[in-house]
Amino acid sequence: MNIVDLARGALAAATRTRLKASLNARESVCVFDLAQRLNIDLRFEALPSLEGMYSPGDPPIIVLSALRPTGRQRMNCAHELGHHVMGHGTRLDQLLAGRAAQRRFDPDEFAADCFAEYLLMPKLAILLALSERGIKPEAMEPIDAFRVSSYFGVGYRALIHHLEVNLQTLPPDRARTLRGVAPKVIRHDVAGRWVDGELLAADSCWHGRAIDLHTGDLLLLPIGTDFDEFCLRDAGTNSFGQLLLAEAPGITRVEHIECGWSSYVRIARRTPGGGYIGRSVYRHEPDIYG
Repeated sequence: MNIVDLARGALAAATRTRLKASLNARESVCVFDLAQRLNIDLRFEALPSLEGMYSPGDPPIIVLSALRPTGRQRMNCAHELGHHVMGHGTRLDQLLAGRAAQRRFDPDEFAADCFAEYLLMPKLAILLALSERGIKPEAMEPIDAFRVSSYFGVGYRALIHHLEVNLQTLPPDRARTLRGVAPKVIRHDVAGRWVDGELLAADSCWHGRAIDLHTGDLLLLPIGTDFDEFCLRDAGTNSFGQLLLAEAPGITRVEHIECGWSSYVRIARRTPGGGYIGRSVYRHEPDIYG
């Protein structure tokens, strides 16, 4: 089977998976919630050399490294979910670097990669997200790509690759320009300082899933957004918007009355050197010990 057929099969599998879970093809989805909805036991562990692991069984199990950035964790989760949906059997995907990364082409791994991108970033949802925000691909700026990647829960460069290669909506010269700007530089420009955790950009076009953070992360919102001070703390306002710091684990809500927009915010505990460790179903449990 050639790569075109593999990609088409992965697209069909991703579409069926969304339909099975009654997910709107026009919106972003939390792949961690999707895995739970499909009765998969999802776990996060502090495993330095692991990207993800899938094991079929009753129930099936997906294990993700808690030491990866959140966008990469989501892509890895969708990748392992692809192995599950397409019946590839047990898989152990390790961190590869240097020459080791130049491994022999594996059709199952290629198909799982395609599945992950089409599952998390359907074309209809991408086009709608760009349209709602008034973003034209040929004129896309780094902050635009950063906002859209935040909405879909994927990495900045993963979004650029998908727009350019898979959907072919982003001109190659614009893609090169965007890739030339490091995400850490965008976070610095938005926050006005180097950010220790992660920074997520949300706006009044955010719909379809909750805003997910770890303690210590920054959240960029429209100026004038109301928030719960128990879980979130004011971190200042600038030309980009209103910044909040995720201070405590739990589930809360933000609301912008003038825009008529609101969203739930879910905060997981960040462990030293990484993100949340444990079963996914418990990741937003509040700290009962205060």
